[in-house]
Amino acid sequence: MTQLTVVLAAVAAALVVAVVYGAARFWPRRRSRWENAAGRLGLALSEGPPLHERFAALDYFRQGRARRTRALLEGDGWRGRAFVGDHVYATGSGRNSSQHRHTVCVVQDLRLALPHFSLRRERVLLDRIAELFGGVDIDFEEDREFSRTFRLRGHDEAAVRKLFSPAVRHFLLHTAGARVVVEGRDDILLVHSGRLLRPEDASTLLQHSQELAQLMSV
Repeated sequence: MTQLTVVLAAVAAALVVAVVYGAARFWPRRRSRWENAAGRLGLALSEGPPLHERFAALDYFRQGRARRTRALLEGDGWRGRAFVGDHVYATGSGRNSSQHRHTVCVVQDLRLALPHFSLRRERVLLDRIAELFGGVDIDFEEDREFSRTFRLRGHDEAAVRKLFSPAVRHFLLHTAGARVVVEGRDDILLVHSGRLLRPEDASTLLQHSQELAQLMSV
């Protein structure tokens, strides 16, 4: 083994240790930040079951493996019970393994009676291919901008169309934004933006989720 090989091996080992050490500190530090943000959000740190157990009826919480709620706040909002925190899960295996980390908000409100639906940003090429194999995207002829921006799916198309009123579509386009991901079923509404948010900035996610719940309520 040459001296260069030894040096490179030592550098690689040091990088691995640094990554592992950083990861070990990351989630405890975020949990502390969530605790500090709880008062501003009007919520409290939750020690209850993880999100994927509480809301297993939603497809989002059945995705992947190694599902975990890393930190969670909950409390009574002005639209039912609100849950805000970090949900993570893994997909793939080996070198193709990926970890997905999202700051999510769930609103559970008995005034909601939602048909099961999911909404995310349109991925033009992939979604066009999916449609060739029977994938369904609910479009609105009278709202081309919304239909170009989002992929909307649901088993009961008529009920989903009724739910997505002009006010709901306008809110999602111009307030929540194109990055938003939404799923609803019965009295549960899930909202996230596909990434981790700073706990200090989670108030916007909470507000948008409750406003959307109000627009969708019966």
